[in-house]
Amino acid sequence: MNFNYSVYRSLLRIIVTAIVIFLFTFPEFGPDFGAGLDNSYAWAFNYLFAGDYGRLVELIYPFGPLGFLKIPLVVGSNFAVGLIFFSILKLLFILSLLHLFTSAGKQEAGFILPALMTLIVSYFCDIDLAVTGLTTILSFSFLRKNNPHLIAGAVIAATLGLFIKSSIGIISFTVVIGSLVIHYLNNRNAKLLFLPVVINLLIFHLLGLLVFRSIGSFYGYLIGVTRLTAGYSTALAVYPENSWTFLGIFILTVISFPFLIKDRESRILYFLMIIPLFMIWKHAMSREDITHSRVMLYFLFFFWGILAGTSKEKSVLLFLVPVISILAFYRNMSNLERYSGYKIEISGINHFYNAVIGYREMFQRCKEISEANISQNRLDSETRTIIGNSTIDFYPWELSYVPANDLNWQPRKTLQSGSYSRWLDRKSSLSFEQNKGPEFILLHYIGDQYGGRFGSIDGRYLFNEEPLTLYNILRNYSVIKTTDTFVLLAAADSARLAMPEISGRQNIGWDEWIDVPDFGRDIGRVRFFSRPDILGKIKLILYKGEAYYIDYQLNNNMVLTYRFNPVNARDGLWINPMYRDSLSADTAARVQKIRFRNSAPGLVRRFAGIEFETIRRIE
Repeated sequence: MNFNYSVYRSLLRIIVTAIVIFLFTFPEFGPDFGAGLDNSYAWAFNYLFAGDYGRLVELIYPFGPLGFLKIPLVVGSNFAVGLIFFSILKLLFILSLLHLFTSAGKQEAGFILPALMTLIVSYFCDIDLAVTGLTTILSFSFLRKNNPHLIAGAVIAATLGLFIKSSIGIISFTVVIGSLVIHYLNNRNAKLLFLPVVINLLIFHLLGLLVFRSIGSFYGYLIGVTRLTAGYSTALAVYPENSWTFLGIFILTVISFPFLIKDRESRILYFLMIIPLFMIWKHAMSREDITHSRVMLYFLFFFWGILAGTSKEKSVLLFLVPVISILAFYRNMSNLERYSGYKIEISGINHFYNAVIGYREMFQRCKEISEANISQNRLDSETRTIIGNSTIDFYPWELSYVPANDLNWQPRKTLQSGSYSRWLDRKSSLSFEQNKGPEFILLHYIGDQYGGRFGSIDGRYLFNEEPLTLYNILRNYSVIKTTDTFVLLAAADSARLAMPEISGRQNIGWDEWIDVPDFGRDIGRVRFFSRPDILGKIKLILYKGEAYYIDYQLNNNMVLTYRFNPVNARDGLWINPMYRDSLSADTAARVQKIRFRNSAPGLVRRFAGIEFETIRRIE
């Protein structure tokens, strides 16, 4: 038996270097939780995974049943599990990236350059990049070596990503599918593709059955992912002032790269990653905030790093183009709200020591911080007595009331309020049907830009977010207590609202005031119908849709302006009574006129359609 010392020495060098890079790039963990929209769902996924997994797998949400792995908190043993999972995942990513760099393209540069490039990319590696990056490396290696085990590994990584968060999985699976398509185009033999496809479909379904425990729940989740993705760029878009000079430079560098590089493998890798890059671009530029833009920035380091690190060409463009591309995109990030620059700190060893060696101390400290953070939502003794051990849910999203008061929470299928699509609104509304919903609903206030108590995210009005859900809540629940921070509603014995009565449709122009009918003491809403034109549809596909606004002129001549989702608006935008401080119709303001506007009238059809809707109260 021949013992090849050089092979084992090379393998040992890669392993030792990977461990060193892992330690130096270990991220900082903050597993405490608190109140608020994002903190609430982070706590919820950790809580449900630890204590109510059956409800967890039935949720319709951008996060999957394993979502706690992205945001592990000091709930049960979740933080320990998340820490171990991330460590293994990132170490595998570093090992695979380092092996790829040392085995392709840069042998003449020795080991230092591949190690340095791996260090740079790994510094920006969060769980999103670890999953999509590992999937990409395995898929590319499959194309180079034609080894079916590699594409199976990519499918496993992509599937786990899908069960953590839908966006991670969708982006990763575009890489897998792209590699199979390229494999077929290279070989022109469907038989060679048949077996890998069948095996990987089997792996995908077995993992789905293992995580969801039933094929019905698994397919339900996949349908939900599809529906959520379809409505994302319209429902949750934000619109900062972009620097299109720098974004144009960034786009130009990406588009021009395959024309500048002649290396065949580099081109294959480019086309393998260009669709995932576009999808991350769409995701980042739709919800254009620091968090989502940072995901794009991190992927750019991987995108350009792997292209430069595997290319066999010797060209200054191989390094100049990526540098210009990353800097141009980063420069535009300075226009985003809450931008505070980016400080490079090599504190990985300290982070590792605090999270791993000092695990017990961190756990206890974060647990105490969490309890202090949610203490603001402790209920008064009277309210706590009213609720008792009855089931309760919270609208629109503040779930920290549960751990702060040890309540019997009955989560709805959509978990929190969301304006993604009419389909999602319909699913949410079913959770509040008579005799099916929780016994109580705590509707907490959210301040708006005018001092009202019924705001929502991105300058919206709460009663316009989910028309079907709000209708079922007001129809099947009645107010039993009002405080300065919330309204407590209890399930009613019978329906309190009749079915909507809809008037005939009329066409309206943009930016024109429309008189509102007299709804008396009943509820009045308006259904809104509008579509983008051809240019608007192209912009929606490549970038994002327009911002839509409704202006309300009140009986005191005050004008309120709120954004709204034009898709959900087909089921009704709220008019009267204009609730601002409480759910009392007697003290509510009255709307006399309404007006519709959008951020780019030239990209939508000239006229919109409206239908007024009356919902009569049943006394």
